[in-house]
Amino acid sequence: MKASADLAVDINTPTHAAEPVPYYRLTGLLVVALLPALFWTGLSYLIGSALGYSLSYTFLFGTAAVIALFLGAIYAAVASGSSRK
Repeated sequence: MKASADLAVDINTPTHAAEPVPYYRLTGLLVVALLPALFWTGLSYLIGSALGYSLSYTFLFGTAAVIALFLGAIYAAVASGSSRK
């Protein structure tokens, strides 16, 4: 019976993680940018309706677009920095 652990390291084994599949970034963009944009736009619609204001669809679409573009730009900056070696 062997009492010590084998500590040999294979130098040919890659130590870096594999590149992510491209649709992971698209999924990340969906979760980080589009879902919060839809949430906050829906919440502004509900609050406007509760206060008696009728928000136009143009305003709601513009709000969702601005939020999604802002969060998408932040996500793109963070995601591009994370793939550097």
